[in-house]
Amino acid sequence: MSAKRAAASEANDARIVEAAFVVLQRVAEGGEPFSLEAVAREAGVTRLTVHNRFGSRRGLLEAVFDSRAAEAGLQRVAQAMAQPDAEAAILMVISIFCDFWASDHRGLGGLVVTGAADPEFVEAMRARNERRRHIFGVLAGRLVEEGRLAPEKRTDLVDILFALSSMPFYATLASGERSAEAAKALVSGLAQAAIAGGQVH
Repeated sequence: MSAKRAAASEANDARIVEAAFVVLQRVAEGGEPFSLEAVAREAGVTRLTVHNRFGSRRGLLEAVFDSRAAEAGLQRVAQAMAQPDAEAAILMVISIFCDFWASDHRGLGGLVVTGAADPEFVEAMRARNERRRHIFGVLAGRLVEEGRLAPEKRTDLVDILFALSSMPFYATLASGERSAEAAKALVSGLAQAAIAGGQVH
């Protein structure tokens, strides 16, 4: 494939992914169900084109999630993990995920609702979520090694941080008139309190 054709193919894929996100926003607002046909109409292509490029609903939904993750800067997690201070790293990861959910939690909510009907997609999302749990597990382990967290509190802290950084938790705090920054500040404060609660005395 020539460079020109490859670029055109990538642009076409990006248009389909963006169309899928628009449809997901409608799903989150109680609109039409998510389908390859609806995405094709929004993107101005045929259903066959969508199917050929992504293979299935699951493939398309995963592509949407990956696209939103890249746009929201989830790659910054690697920078957070490189922080020498484990607590600072945890708070940076919390901040990164709050920014991610804030990037458009209505559309992401639609992604979760739509994917819930697809067992394969649910399993794929569970695997992605477990990566987040693993990140907190590594950082909590560093706190234990530094003598800043009681070993018996490690599992509890990981579970709490995992819950605090989830989309449903963030969406609850960001509802109403509370701003994204205010919601993030609340989540960060709760994370700090959880870390402090597990300190060695």
